[in-house]
Amino acid sequence: MANEDGLSVSGEVAAGPSVDEIEQALLATALHGPEAASQLNGLSAPVQFASTLLRDHARSLAHYVLIGGEDPLLNPLAGLPDDMRGLILMYLAKVREHEKAFTRAVKSGATGESLDAKIAAIEPLPSVDACIVVAARALLRLRDDIKSALRQNEADLFRTMLTRGRSEGVRFKPFSVPELFTAGRYITGLQSAEGNFRLKVGVPNCAPHFETIRKERLTGVKVPPVEFRESADHIIDAVVDRAIAESKLDPEHTVIAVEWRSALAMAQAFAKRGFKRFIHIDANRKESTSDPSMHSVPDVSILRPDDVLVMADPMLATGKSMAQALEALGINPGSSRRVVSVSVISAPEGIFHLGKKFPGVEFFTAALDQYLNELAFICIGLGDFGDLYFADVVGALLEEFINYWKSLGMFNNEQEMAALRLRFVEHKNRV
Repeated sequence: MANEDGLSVSGEVAAGPSVDEIEQALLATALHGPEAASQLNGLSAPVQFASTLLRDHARSLAHYVLIGGEDPLLNPLAGLPDDMRGLILMYLAKVREHEKAFTRAVKSGATGESLDAKIAAIEPLPSVDACIVVAARALLRLRDDIKSALRQNEADLFRTMLTRGRSEGVRFKPFSVPELFTAGRYITGLQSAEGNFRLKVGVPNCAPHFETIRKERLTGVKVPPVEFRESADHIIDAVVDRAIAESKLDPEHTVIAVEWRSALAMAQAFAKRGFKRFIHIDANRKESTSDPSMHSVPDVSILRPDDVLVMADPMLATGKSMAQALEALGINPGSSRRVVSVSVISAPEGIFHLGKKFPGVEFFTAALDQYLNELAFICIGLGDFGDLYFADVVGALLEEFINYWKSLGMFNNEQEMAALRLRFVEHKNRV
């Protein structure tokens, strides 16, 4: 049977809320998460399926804006993968066909049982199809919510983003879609002349290598450590070369801050290019809270007033670790020191956080991923970079790495080498 909008539904959906109610619930779910629609009783499995689909679509659209896609106010379907966009357009075409059939039946002049027979003859949409149609209609209405999001206060989001999840029992409360658009507006500005082009995203000829380092995350198939390192080093070399060239970094006036362990892979790339001044930061992230933990105070004696400071970190997630490291190095938000962040993969939340807290930071990242989940992990991400890169680095192989790094001039003294060796052993014992 068709409702007043001409949308035929059947089964669970017809017995539950009206199509308009479902549309509102799906839109709320897409923008703010499943809890936003919890006041609606009777949401069927097909409706839940459609809400998940719509949420994925909305996040994809938000990410499209983050990476500089066309204005979604002009076309809400712009930037969606072809299969998603095609699915939505197909179902929109289906609902239009049903509307036309219903209109023809009503205008045919038939009445009573004859009209009922004509309406009954209209092929019904399956429940899931009907819900996806509603999801598609809701997605087209996102433009009003996008307009509202673009007026959202960036300062409010920046002030609360790292702490609000604690009260809800999660490490990090993921950005809603409007919040992603708020962050996206800021991040897009960093890539423009108005933002002094402080954000540079992408490196050439690295697609196959990204497939390799993301393979376990996407397929569950483990990649041998040697193969992971080879592809990761290719990407690191490319983003380091871009940072050196476009930021005009020279070894005499640049200090590389290296957070153990994962950033050692990036320090190695700088060292191979003649950079010999390194500050080692003995820190890690507490998995229970995602907060950074610093084991010792870094030695900043080599940092001169006119030096450029490079913060090397393969995975820029919330930006908390890098912010803490900057403060430990004596860099405050109003500092005039030039700071350059170099990463393999970044999350929009991390760039938003660091860019707002330290307005002068320049960013180079090989990839800008979609968002952080409630564990503060990057999606799609790749997993723990350090664990994957150094999975087999123990015993004799660890000594090979340390001696190689020593030959490149990455250590300031024997104490740093001993402390690093101890950190590797402690980490291996934990896992």
